[in-house]
Amino acid sequence: DLLGEGLRAAGFDVFEPEGTFFTMVDASPLGIDDATALARRLPSLIGVAAIPVAMFCHRPARRWWSGTAAGSPLP
Repeated sequence: DLLGEGLRAAGFDVFEPEGTFFTMVDASPLGIDDATALARRLPSLIGVAAIPVAMFCHRPARRWWSGTAAGSPLP
């Protein structure tokens, strides 16, 4: 609760954790669009460690996006 309050006060959109140790925030309202770069800088800036959500996601290989749909090439 204390972390969420502090993050909100700093301008972050905070998603309330439910059954997890992680607090998730959206930094885009602050103009931050590179979560990995932010996570790398936070320890030296303010002594806080962060993990970008993308580290928990599977990104399909580009080759899976080739092909056609209804006769049109996919992006």
